[in-house]
Amino acid sequence: MIEGFGPLDSERKEKLMSDLTTIMLDTMSEMASKRIKSTPIDLTIEAEVRMIQNVEVGEYKVFYQGAIFSAYSFNPEIVY
Repeated sequence: MIEGFGPLDSERKEKLMSDLTTIMLDTMSEMASKRIKSTPIDLTIEAEVRMIQNVEVGEYKVFYQGAIFSAYSFNPEIVY
């Protein structure tokens, strides 16, 4: 039993674990974002554009160091 929650059935336990996981991941994401914003170095990379994923929002599939991932343009009006 978790103190303050009373007996937990499997559904409540699963919901609690899901909520805790979400809180932890959101916290880590926020910490990483703050760290990146405070880093005084240029974090720009040069990658090869492989495909336009969503031109309306400037989303591209790019290839960098053996991996393909999504990247976003600062200005979606410019098509690369």
